[in-house]
Amino acid sequence: KSLDVDLLTLTKLKQARNVSSTPPGQVFRQLQANGHTYSVMGSPNLGEIKGILISVENTLADEPVCGEMWANELRLSSLDEKGGYAALARVDVTLADLGSISLSGNMHTQGFGTLEQRVNERYRDNFLQFDVTANLELGKLLPKSAGMSIPMLASYTQSVSTPEYDPYDQDIKLKDKLSQATRSQKDSIREAAIDFTSTTTLNFTNVKKNKTNGKKPQIYDIENVDVSYSYLKTSSHNPLIEYNDVTRHRGALGYNFAPQPKFLTPFKNMFKKTKHHWFDLIKD
Repeated sequence: KSLDVDLLTLTKLKQARNVSSTPPGQVFRQLQANGHTYSVMGSPNLGEIKGILISVENTLADEPVCGEMWANELRLSSLDEKGGYAALARVDVTLADLGSISLSGNMHTQGFGTLEQRVNERYRDNFLQFDVTANLELGKLLPKSAGMSIPMLASYTQSVSTPEYDPYDQDIKLKDKLSQATRSQKDSIREAAIDFTSTTTLNFTNVKKNKTNGKKPQIYDIENVDVSYSYLKTSSHNPLIEYNDVTRHRGALGYNFAPQPKFLTPFKNMFKKTKHHWFDLIKD
């Protein structure tokens, strides 16, 4: 005789017990339409199953039963082979001599994988990642007479992974758990389940004033000074880490003075009247 056990019914039974008043330490039973009775006690998790125990219960309390039972050909069927899809895109925009802006993104859905991958090797999450990068010369926005050079690099990256199954009940789909939660609980359950990471950067490198008056460089000129600043902020949280926020500020002040070089030629007049070029090296 074949015994078919519907694993999906087991997870639904646990969800029904969780919303009922039955305590987890008490056996919770439900009779199914096919005559089978499913029971659950405690908080079992099919996502972490290590073994299966088969037992026989005598429902006739007054009559002893003696027999022999064999169990073989244990197999799993009716797998969820629903496929998914993935996409990626990139856009680069050049703003003349002002700079450039780049936008890119990629994503995949639950069930996406290659043809060679098995069902359990495919993605089990909805993933979305995008980033925006701007590389601009803000000095171009100022009058040319100002002579300012303000290179700026700004970027923002964000990735969000939403699992198919609840990370705390790995045999219950996240959407099913959200459907049974109250409106006030949905946001906290969703936030606790996703894996979120974002990175924000802002860099100003070698901000300085270029020399525009055409005068001889002096050691005290403001054009000899340059300033750099960088800002980095990363934020992340996942089912194991409630939050992880890191903010860094860095600054640098530089000074560079390059006067006009003066060349010394002490032997120039000494070998000035020679007609051959044997002493050119010493003369120069």
